[in-house]
Amino acid sequence: MPSPESCAARATGVHARRTFVSVARALFLYTPPMSAPLPYPATRLTVPLAGPEGALTVLRPARPDAIIDALTELDADEKLPYWAELWPSSLGLADAVARGEVEVAGRSVTELGCGVGLVSLAAARAGARRVLATDWYTECLSFAAASAAENGLALDTLPVDWRTPPPEAAAEVVLAADVLYERRNAHDVAAALRALVLPGGVAVVADPGRTYQRDLIAALSDWSCRRTQVTVASEHVPQGRAEIALLRFERS
Repeated sequence: MPSPESCAARATGVHARRTFVSVARALFLYTPPMSAPLPYPATRLTVPLAGPEGALTVLRPARPDAIIDALTELDADEKLPYWAELWPSSLGLADAVARGEVEVAGRSVTELGCGVGLVSLAAARAGARRVLATDWYTECLSFAAASAAENGLALDTLPVDWRTPPPEAAAEVVLAADVLYERRNAHDVAAALRALVLPGGVAVVADPGRTYQRDLIAALSDWSCRRTQVTVASEHVPQGRAEIALLRFERS
C-alpha cells in the first residue's frame, strides 16, 4: 500500500481530474444511482469490526495505483486520490464507532474525506439517524454508495471542498480519518469542523501520528480535546498492526 507521501511524489506534474458538479456540491445531495457502473473496476474487501454484527463489505478500486497513473497534470489547488486505499486510520475510527466508543446512535453524522466509505458504513450500521459521506471526488462517493447498498445500509453522499463546506453537511457528529497529510489540511479541516459541528456536537479525527496533529489541535484550541490511542490489527494494514490516535473535539 503506497503512503500519501509516495503518492504525492509519484503524482508531481499530473492533473487530478475534478469530476464533481459545483451546483451539486453547493446545493444537493449526490447519490449515484445503483444501476450506474462504478468508475473503476472494483474489488470487494471483507473488513472485520468489533461488535456482534461483525464484518462489513467494502468496495474499493481493484488497482488504486492505476488511478494515479491515469492523471495527466497536477496544479497547486488539486488533491491526490488518496481515497482509493483503505487506510489504517479509517479502520481504527470505524472500529471505535462499532464498539460504541464514538457514539453515533440516533445522531446526525457527517464524514469528511470519506474515501471508500468504511467509517460512514460503520456509523450507519451503528444506528446513526442520518449519515452523510463527503469527499472531494465523486468517484469515491460512487464506491461509498455502492458499498452501502452491498451492506443493506442507507447513507447520503455529497461532494465537499473543506474550504467551502455547505451548511447542509452540518451534523451532531463529524468524523474524519487520516486527513492531515499536508500542512494546509490542518487549517482547512479546522475551519470545516467549525462550520459543520453543531452546537454541543463532537468531532473525532483519526490520525496515524502525522506532524500536523499539533496544528489541528492549536487551530481548535478553544474546543476541548481528548486524545486516545488505539491499536489496529488487521490484514488490511501494512505489517498487520498500526497505532492510531483518536482526537475527540467537543464544541461547547
